[in-house]
Amino acid sequence: AVAAAAAAATRFEPFPQRDGAARDARPACIAGSFNPPHNGHLGLVRHLSLRHSAVVVVIGHNAAKAYAVSPLERQALVRQACADLQIENVRVECSDDYIWRVARKHGAPLLYRGIRSWAKDGLAERWLEFLNLIGPPALALAPPLRTCFLEADPRYAHVSSTLIRRRCAAAESVADLVPPSIADAVAKLYG
Repeated sequence: AVAAAAAAATRFEPFPQRDGAARDARPACIAGSFNPPHNGHLGLVRHLSLRHSAVVVVIGHNAAKAYAVSPLERQALVRQACADLQIENVRVECSDDYIWRVARKHGAPLLYRGIRSWAKDGLAERWLEFLNLIGPPALALAPPLRTCFLEADPRYAHVSSTLIRRRCAAAESVADLVPPSIADAVAKLYG
């Protein structure tokens, strides 16, 4: 029964997503660690900004994990990149709460997640989706929050935050992986 509910609640939008549709008045919510943010992330945020009246980018922070770069520093990077890319209807916030609670607080009807491929990201993403399905009914007596997976632009399907951190640690350029406006800051913070 849980598997059937999960399958019914899942949406998947292959690349390219349609940007010509009418703008949804409800906000979109996309969450991740953005550690660091890269062109793949920003492509998804731009897409959502064209389809929704507002986009809430949630930088999730797990207190049990150690991050070399703070959530507030990552928030500043995402804000700078969005401003320089002229993505204007975006709010960036950090949270250590359940992402479904943040989405509900902002009135988002579902949660968006970027996915490079099912082979690379599928298992971890399905686990997060499961938590967003069972969390609201179990902890708040609320309906489950659906997840919509957005397939990455194939130009960025090889890009991961891990790849960027490795390049920074090796003092290699990341200019081809992150927006130009934050390339120096990313290299400095992660190098």
